[in-house]
Amino acid sequence: MGAFHPENDPRGSVSPEDKRILAELSPKLTEAATLSAAVGRSVLASGMMLEIEAYNRMVPTEDRREGIASFNEKRKPQFKGR
Repeated sequence: MGAFHPENDPRGSVSPEDKRILAELSPKLTEAATLSAAVGRSVLASGMMLEIEAYNRMVPTEDRREGIASFNEKRKPQFKGR
């Protein structure tokens, strides 16, 4: 139920003015929501690509192997910056 639903109106009905405002705003709100969703998908995709790129740079490092080994051996890692 939205803000303009009759059950939300303490008077028991939606005024003609409220109906006019809703009719005027509805297409704009739909367009804004659609644009927002598209931008969100784009930002998410960009973030995922950035994360993959960062991970791929780290894969061949000694520190990554040390991190995995120390985790498996349940010891504190000794990173060397390589």
